[in-house]
Amino acid sequence: MTAGTGAPADNRTLTQLVNRTAQRIGAFDKSRPLVWDLLLAGCLLLGGALDVAAGGWRMVAPNPDVPLWPAAC
Repeated sequence: MTAGTGAPADNRTLTQLVNRTAQRIGAFDKSRPLVWDLLLAGCLLLGGALDVAAGGWRMVAPNPDVPLWPAAC
């Protein structure tokens, strides 16, 4: 950062930095698609597992007596 201006030292705008980061992520996805897919799927599964474990998904149902696994009848 340039002292006192808040701007990056290489004078890139925020848009350029975001675009560069998006290009780098895209290049990583092209070179290692399985790693990227597993990382993304793992994040989604972890979020879903935490939501189910905390009982948060049941908060959308109007009936608090909704069974834990409704599809396992």
